[in-house]
Amino acid sequence: MLNPAQASGSDLRPERLFGKLGLLQRRSVIVAVSGGSDSLSLLTLLHRWFLEHGRTNLAVAVTVDHRLRAQAADEARAVAAFCATRTIPHITKVWSGDKPQTGLAAAARAARYRLLIEAAREAGTDIVLTGHTQDDQAETVAMRAQRSAGIGLAGMAPETLLDGSIWLMRPLLGVSRSALREHLQNSDIPWIDDPSNSNPTSERVRVRAGLAPERRTLLAEQAKRAGALRRELSERAASLLAEHVTADAEAVMIAPAFLQTLDRDAAIHAFRLLLCVLGRQPHWPDLPRATLLFDQLGLLGFSGSLAGCVARHRRAGITVRPERRDASDHGTITTMFAATVLRPIVPGFDLAAMQALAKMLKANDLPAPPSSQHNAPFP
Repeated sequence: MLNPAQASGSDLRPERLFGKLGLLQRRSVIVAVSGGSDSLSLLTLLHRWFLEHGRTNLAVAVTVDHRLRAQAADEARAVAAFCATRTIPHITKVWSGDKPQTGLAAAARAARYRLLIEAAREAGTDIVLTGHTQDDQAETVAMRAQRSAGIGLAGMAPETLLDGSIWLMRPLLGVSRSALREHLQNSDIPWIDDPSNSNPTSERVRVRAGLAPERRTLLAEQAKRAGALRRELSERAASLLAEHVTADAEAVMIAPAFLQTLDRDAAIHAFRLLLCVLGRQPHWPDLPRATLLFDQLGLLGFSGSLAGCVARHRRAGITVRPERRDASDHGTITTMFAATVLRPIVPGFDLAAMQALAKMLKANDLPAPPSSQHNAPFP
C-alpha cells in the first residue's frame, strides 16, 4: 500500500548515485529487491540509468524469500511481476531448511548474503547492490552508540567485500527514505510494507521511532566522517603490518617497534584485526581487553590469550598464534591460511589492513572495490 511521502531535498540523479561504481563495465549487476520502497527505488533508478546508457537487461533483480512469513512468497511474485513489466530479469532465492530457535535475525542475514553471493556468481558478476538508505545508516549508528561501539560508529560501509570476491554496494546511503518514497509516488509505483518494520519488539523499530529527521541527518553525517577516519586508520594499520609483522610456519612475529610506534591507535587497530583473523572470530575483540594485551606484550616473559589467540613475549621474540582447541587444529600458520578467504565479510573501511594481512599470511588476495577502478572492464 502506498504511504504518503515526506518532503525531501535529496539528490536522486542516477549519474550521481551510480556513475562511479563501475557498473557499466559489468556483464550484469545483481539488485536485491524485497518489494519495499528502498529496494524498488534502487531498481527503478538503476534501470532508468542503464537504459540511458543503452544497457538493457544489465540489472538482475533478486528477491530472497526467507520462508519466515506466509506472505513472503506472494511478495516475491509481486516483485517478479513488476520486473516483467519492465523486462528486468528476476530471480527468487529461497532460504530452505530448518530455522534456528535462537539468533534467527543473524542466521537470516547470513543466509541472505549467501544467496545473493550465489546469484552473483551464477550471473557472472562481482557486484550486488542493496537499498540501504540514510535512515538505515542513522538507525545503525544510533544502536551501536548505545553499546559504545567505537569503530562501529562508522555504520555500514558504502562497499563490503563478501566471501573474498563479491562486492555488496550501498549507493543510497546518502539518500533519505522520504525522498525515495516521493520518487515512487510520483512514478505511481506502489511498494510493499513489511510488517516486521513496525514490530515494537525490534530494537531497530524502537530506535527508528525515537529519531527525529534532523537527528537522522546528523547521525548519517557523523557516520560518513567516522567512516573516513576508520578507512584512514586501516591504511595506517596496513603500513605498520607490512613493516613490523611477519609470519612463518609456526606463528606471527611482531617486531618490538610495532609495540613502540608513535601511531598507537593504528597499531592497536592492526593488533585487534590480527587477533580476529588468527582466532577466526566473528567479531573484533573488545577494545579495552585488546589494548591491555597489547601493552602487556611489551613485558619480557609475558603470556596471555584473547580472541582464540595466544600472545607471548620471549627472548626469541614476540609471537601470536591461534590456540590449539582440538586435534583438527594441528597445522602450520601457512597451511591454515594459505589460499583461503580470511574473513567472509570485509567492510571497505578495513580493506587496506585486511589486504596487508592476506599478503602476510599468503591467503587469497583481496580485490580493490569497483568504485576505485570503475573504468576497468570486468574480466
